[in-house]
Parts: sequence; structure tokens; C-alpha cells
Amino acid sequence: MKKYFIALVIGTLAISGLARADELVVAGAGTMSCGKYVAASVDKALASVLGSWAQGYLSGLNMLEHDGRGKPFRALPDYETIDLYIVKYCRDHPLSYPYVGAQDMFEALPVVSK
Repeated sequence: MKKYFIALVIGTLAISGLARADELVVAGAGTMSCGKYVAASVDKALASVLGSWAQGYLSGLNMLEHDGRGKPFRALPDYETIDLYIVKYCRDHPLSYPYVGAQDMFEALPVVSK
């Protein structure tokens, strides 16, 4: 039953980004409202999905900035730090979206020196 619920939630998260494709250029968990993101983050199974989305988004952005724009890599923090940052961002900006919080975090990260 729990696996079915998780699959249903993942599908709903993916559809939420696609349903508003004319408004947003980001799909997945990061396109839900910050209020929904914070509410979902208290469930460990959902938090795992949300955290995985954030890691993928930040990693993709890192590659784009480096390979596509010639900028240095950013040092990405661990899963728990990413999760904490985006949840805090969403609590502080309830009318925003998690992907905006991830972008905000990315801009604040230090560059890799090597």
C-alpha cells in the first residue's frame, strides 16, 4: 500500500509541473507551491522524493553553468543541507516555489577551487 501511495504522489508531482507547462519551464516537485512542499516534507517518503528532485535540479544547473556557460562548478552540499535550505526558503517565502529556493541556494554556493 505504501509503495502504491508513493507512486501516486510521484505521479501527481510530475503532473503538477506539466499541467502548468505554459507558465513554468521546470517540471516535477519543484513546481508545487512552497506551502505544499513544506507540508509534504514532513513525510519521510515524500521528503526523499523532494530531496532527490532538488539534488537533480542543482546538479543539472551545475553542469549547465559549467559546460554550457564556462563558469566554474559550485560545491553542492549534502542532501540534508539541501533539504533544510529549501524547506526554510519555502517557509520564509510561502508564495514562491521550491525551484526558486533551489536557484537561490545555487547562487549562494561557493565555487569549486580546482
